[in-house]
Amino acid sequence: MNDSIQIREEMFEDNQPLRKGVKLERIAIATNILVVAQSDSSTKHLLLHNLDPEKLNQWYPFFISHNAPHAFASGRYADLLAEFNKAVDSNGFTEESRFCSGKKLIEQKLEVDDIGLCKQKILTDEYWIKFSVAQGIWTMYLFEYYKIDINSDLLVKILADPCFVLLPLQGSAAKLWVESGKYSGINIVDNIAALLKQDSIRDVLLA
Repeated sequence: MNDSIQIREEMFEDNQPLRKGVKLERIAIATNILVVAQSDSSTKHLLLHNLDPEKLNQWYPFFISHNAPHAFASGRYADLLAEFNKAVDSNGFTEESRFCSGKKLIEQKLEVDDIGLCKQKILTDEYWIKFSVAQGIWTMYLFEYYKIDINSDLLVKILADPCFVLLPLQGSAAKLWVESGKYSGINIVDNIAALLKQDSIRDVLLA
């Protein structure tokens, strides 16, 4: 069984039915901060983190998550979206609070006072449905993306931890992980891998 479904635009537009057997019981918003580091050689990399090597063992960008239980009544995607947005509002998960939480997380991890992250999303929001094996529930997710550019000198300390890596965005090394969805033998989390395989998205990160 596929435990991950990306909800594409046509699925919303046509109000297509949710797949049988999927019972949504939670909402979640993942605010992803894509940290792009540039070295003196002008090569650019994306900072990734292996959040839980023992259980998950996947590469993730920095992200902050807001979630809450919600038993969905709808069974079609456009209706699910309307219900999702109402649940987000009722739980107070505003865009401003999500953004500030993500910015604070990055500043704490990098031990800087202000990373100067502008409040501008660089990509279109994505909606996914995922199944948590650990919790045994289906969740509807909103993934949103921000980008910051920093000098790689700021990452010397954090990169001493093997759970952090710099993913090359250019050259032959980038071609390898684009094809495999893996870096150093470890999977890149599916929504990020799918995103980064698009040339247009990598162009945005390299800009």
